[in-house]
Amino acid sequence: MWNGISAEPKTWWGGRTGRTLDHTVNCHPLFAELPPAEQDRLALENTVAARVLAAVGGTVLGEPLSGVEGCPLRTAADALALLADLYHLAVNGDGVAAVVRGHAAEFGHVQIADPPGRGEPGTGALPLERPVADGRARGYRGLVSLEYLQTVPTRESFGWLDSRE
Repeated sequence: MWNGISAEPKTWWGGRTGRTLDHTVNCHPLFAELPPAEQDRLALENTVAARVLAAVGGTVLGEPLSGVEGCPLRTAADALALLADLYHLAVNGDGVAAVVRGHAAEFGHVQIADPPGRGEPGTGALPLERPVADGRARGYRGLVSLEYLQTVPTRESFGWLDSRE
């Protein structure tokens, strides 16, 4: 998985193959630092990459972000195929339960971390098992990625999985 490709001219997709391509478009902090002509060039390449991905059954996802000033993707309503990052949605004040109820069938992918500290499930204020289960009940069939910052050693950080059984 690559992140921030639109902001990294040297790492543009350029025919690479992979099962997942995290193609962050035009709100990556580095993108804004590029000269306008370079931004335009990369936007055109992003359009070509999106067509290539669509031709092989891929999906370009939009991930609402927190902490990136001026990012046009901040809520679920802003995205096309939603990369439902439950952490960013919660931090941005986009009610996670309402997003799941209204958009689960539109999720292209789900990522989890527990706000406010971005730790593993159970370390913050968001009951992550509920929105994931509700998303599945409302049509999301894809994988769930763990995008948290461990608060304990790796093996222990998966302890929340044991509590699900």
